[in-house]
Amino acid sequence: MVERNRGRKSAPGGKAEKRAAPPHSPTLLHERALAAAQQSLFEWRPNQDRLTMGAAFWAQIGHPHEGPSLPLRDFHGLLVQEDRLPLGEVLRRAAATRPDGAETIPASFRVATPAGDVHEFTLALAHSPVLLEGEAVVTGIVSDATESLRLRRELVEARNLAESANRAKSEFIATISHEIRTPINGILGMTGLLLDSELSDEQRDLARTVQESGQALLDIVTDILDFAKVEAGKLELKQIPFELPDLVAGAIRMTEACAKAKGLELVAQIDPKLPREVLGDPGRLRQVLLNLIANAIKFTERGKVSVRARVLSRANRTVRLRFEVEDTGIGISEEAIPKLFQKFSQVDSSIARRYGGTGLGLAVCKSLVDLMTGDIGVHSEIGRGSTFWFEVALPEAGRKLGRAPPSGPQRAGVPVLVVDDNPVNARLLVALLQRMGHPADVVDTGTKAVEAARKGEHGLVLMDVQLPGLDGYEAAAAIRSLPGRRGEVPIVAVTGDIGESDRERYRGSAINDFVHKPVDAGVLNDVVKRWAGTSVARPAPREEEPAAPVDGLIDESVISALNARIGPAKTGELVDLYVADLKERVEYVRAARTAKDMNALHRQAHDLRSTTGSLGLTRLFALGEGIQSATHEGNEKQAFSLAAEGMVVAEQTIVALAAADPRNDA
Repeated sequence: MVERNRGRKSAPGGKAEKRAAPPHSPTLLHERALAAAQQSLFEWRPNQDRLTMGAAFWAQIGHPHEGPSLPLRDFHGLLVQEDRLPLGEVLRRAAATRPDGAETIPASFRVATPAGDVHEFTLALAHSPVLLEGEAVVTGIVSDATESLRLRRELVEARNLAESANRAKSEFIATISHEIRTPINGILGMTGLLLDSELSDEQRDLARTVQESGQALLDIVTDILDFAKVEAGKLELKQIPFELPDLVAGAIRMTEACAKAKGLELVAQIDPKLPREVLGDPGRLRQVLLNLIANAIKFTERGKVSVRARVLSRANRTVRLRFEVEDTGIGISEEAIPKLFQKFSQVDSSIARRYGGTGLGLAVCKSLVDLMTGDIGVHSEIGRGSTFWFEVALPEAGRKLGRAPPSGPQRAGVPVLVVDDNPVNARLLVALLQRMGHPADVVDTGTKAVEAARKGEHGLVLMDVQLPGLDGYEAAAAIRSLPGRRGEVPIVAVTGDIGESDRERYRGSAINDFVHKPVDAGVLNDVVKRWAGTSVARPAPREEEPAAPVDGLIDESVISALNARIGPAKTGELVDLYVADLKERVEYVRAARTAKDMNALHRQAHDLRSTTGSLGLTRLFALGEGIQSATHEGNEKQAFSLAAEGMVVAEQTIVALAAADPRNDA
């Protein structure tokens, strides 16, 4: 605390004699303790408008001030300009607060030091003033936070950099997935067509080798891409109804040919108590099951592979299931088992040389089962085979599955519009369609697809979703807006991968179904039979929202367009961020009006104008322009009048944004 002159004896010459505090006085010890902690006492006397800071503060900023106190305006002169107004507001609030406990009021400010550096300080003010010598005094403690804030900013920057790199990695995965699967699609599809043609025995063996090699390449690529998505945290599970017995039977059918080629017996043991319909991600469940069956076949030279699915328990309409794949293959030693579910790991290098593979398949399986909150494991013995198992709990479903196509007669020879910018993919789809008896037209951009749909009489559109310019989703939406039957044509997306962002767009899109790349001829045949020649209902027009409290607050077409592009969840997040920012900005404008600070008001108007346009907030945008012009011209009366109106409009806009939030409909 500052030492007072009251009661001191006068020194010769009339000057007051300055007495030092005793070396062990409580005040001196307190100040030393605070200085050791890089802190200083803070004291502001509103009636005198004078400020007292501890000696540690002046030492920290390297300032020569040695007096016990200084006018608040002189202290403001040391601060970075942007911090003067907010600190003054906090001090006035602290001075006006009545005692109600030990709570503190936080504040911060920056000081430009004589050396040209900037120090950042935090200030913890007592929640109410104290009485000293009959005068109300605002007290607190100042801490030098320069280093801690620098470290925090570096951590935030590092986190942002890592998140940016993660996003870039995810985008790369999505792109490379499409680009790699596209040529593999051509290899497998064309080879399949070749094998269906008249070939000599030698030619058939060569074509089959190409097909097997292509399938092996696809398996490796799928494992790597799936594991990359798991590591990036971008692999999310669907929660849709599907028929469980059909899924298990389908996985067994898909591996029968491989087992038969090796002379193995493939045995299915499906529990009759298995629920008919459950909720979950059928694609990922099938992936785990197929991987375990394929591994069992690969590592078994003679004997059989048994696939079992059974119910372990039922409770609250949730069923716990156990899947087992038992083989009579080479087996695994006890010490090697822990390596099995690690990435890029196989029991030993000789297995990799003999059987191939990346060592990622089981790691991906474990990641998928973990995402399903299940368990996975193995029992094995060298030379006697292995039993791989996994358990998951799934809710039972009691509703209709999927987007069922309209009922009605199916027509043969339906013209199909193929939209794909890859000539190999397009040629493959045309060949498969012709084999089914359907003529096909081909275009390579979304814009051409809309034009072809407008002029033609197609009964089905096969749409690649990654197209130059207008993408598949946008092209589908444009087709759906065409008049008459042309706007009711079924649209099936042909894509190499369906990530979470694709699923979000799919749920609210004009697309009716998906076919995965590489395109399986049987799957495509089923999808074409299901949809070709049908008519799909157009989306019903959405009911209009109630009018905003004040006309012209929001251009809702901007939010609608944003919602169509990035979905309701992400649009809603942007709305939340903007509302939080707007509430904070209103307080800054209020403080600028109170202090008659034209510079601060100009900055707020500039920021207001730059952020409101992206969400179509027309009234606030216009007010931001008006305030900016008035402050630029020095017209204080108009600037502060518009600022007052802006605070009212901001509150109305927050209400209107809540009404227009697309998550309300979702």
